[in-house]
This record gives sequence, structure tokens and C-alpha cells, in this order.
Amino acid sequence: MRLVLIRADHGRTWHLADTCTACATAIPQAATVPEPPLRDTPVSRLPLPVGLHVSDEPVEWIESL
Repeated sequence: MRLVLIRADHGRTWHLADTCTACATAIPQAATVPEPPLRDTPVSRLPLPVGLHVSDEPVEWIESL
């Protein structure tokens, strides 16, 4: 599976889509979004910046428009 960014309407609109590798190369005006590099150290083992505390309590996600 690949994540692709597809340009449409002469660059006026863009679409982000998951597709198979073969389809990603066959779609005109599409660019494959590169995968992030793998980490040697899991994120949970990285030290936190000074003064930052992670709470164990659940948090509510609020999205404003």
C-alpha cells in the first residue's frame, strides 16, 4: 500500500489516497508520499523535555473550525 497525492483540475484540487504500489505508479499526476524513517528507539523510551509531564488520565480531543 502507498499513500499518494493526486493533482486534479490543473492543480486547483488535490486528493490524498491509499492505493496499491502498481496503481500508485499508474495514476497520472500522482506523487507517492514517502514513508517516515524507522526509529531505532521506540517513542515511548525517548526522554521527555524538561518540564513536560504526560498524564495517565484520558484526554478529550476538541477540534475547532
